Order: sequence, then C-alpha cells, then structure tokens
Amino acid sequence: IKLTISAGPALIYASTTYGVTELLTPAIGDSIADLVQDTDYKVLPAAYADATVEYDLTDRAGFYLGAFYQESGSYTQTVTGIGTGYTGSNANYSTHVDFSNQQGFRTGMSIRF
Repeated sequence: IKLTISAGPALIYASTTYGVTELLTPAIGDSIADLVQDTDYKVLPAAYADATVEYDLTDRAGFYLGAFYQESGSYTQTVTGIGTGYTGSNANYSTHVDFSNQQGFRTGMSIRF
C-alpha cells in the first residue's frame, strides 16, 4: 500500500467566451437580431491539496483511490448588447465564473509497462 499526499500553490489559466443572442421585435418594422459576445482570458492564483492511496496487486498492476481539493478566485465577464435601441441605452449581460471550492474523488486501475 502506498499513500501520496501533496499540497501547494497553482495557477489557473481560464479562457471563456460569453455570448448572448438578442431578439428585439418593435411594434413597427422588422425584428432585429444581434449576437454579442466577448472572450476573456485570466490567470488566477490557486492552492490545491491531493491525497491518493494505491494498492498494488502485482509489480505492474494495482488500484488507486484519491481525493482532491482546489481553491481559486473568480471573475465576472460582461458584454454590452444593443438594448432597447429606442432610448439609446444598451443592455449589459454578465456571467460570473467561479473556481472556488473544487473538490472530488477519483478511482481507477493502474497498469505499468
């Protein structure tokens, strides 16, 4: 049986594309359709912890079970649409991208060649 524990700092490189399709139907005239989108790139500091237990059946095969936790920041991405068009104002759409409290388990079989 083998136990591996690790923890430390990390960096997350995130690339997101946020798109909104607007459809405006005025009382007079044709409908107006518009796609607004924006791509954002962020590098966020993070920290992680990882623990894995391995059990070898033979010299070349075994099973493992592990757990991980990662904590990082978040950001808000905003795009500006055409809005009402009649008042000259624009509609703002926002999405929140959050990388905090990522956790999970993993299990599997390892085979060495």
